[in-house]
Amino acid sequence: MAKEFGPNGITVNAISPGPIRPEHDDPVQSQHLFGQVGRIPLGHPGEPYHIASLCAYLVSDGGGFVSGQMIACNGAAGKLKLSVSVNFELEMVANKIAILSPGDMGHAVGRVLSEHGFDILTHLEGRSERTRVLAQDAGFRISPFAE
Repeated sequence: MAKEFGPNGITVNAISPGPIRPEHDDPVQSQHLFGQVGRIPLGHPGEPYHIASLCAYLVSDGGGFVSGQMIACNGAAGKLKLSVSVNFELEMVANKIAILSPGDMGHAVGRVLSEHGFDILTHLEGRSERTRVLAQDAGFRISPFAE
């Protein structure tokens, strides 16, 4: 996709999140997360804002030459440091559209991005009613291509 959309100035990247603490209390997710903490080199799960900050970098001018990448955000990157002022960078992004997966992670990232004027697009095909409610409450638009 990056090769297809690149000539139009569109960057295409994917984020592969590791264990991320959910925004909403979910005993099953919390138990699963607790079981993974020992395998995370940083010793703790990530937070939704870690993923949102990475998204902010990728859509900022600073990330404008990053395309065609799958970026792991899993607590093992160690030496990777991005010095991005999220608020400043997000305010300067033009054509603010983010396509996110629905659910806790997409909801958390979408909430941060929507605070900075992003229009959030998602799909709900095959998703639970809880996920549909989260997406609607967050103001996500539903993709006409997926349903």
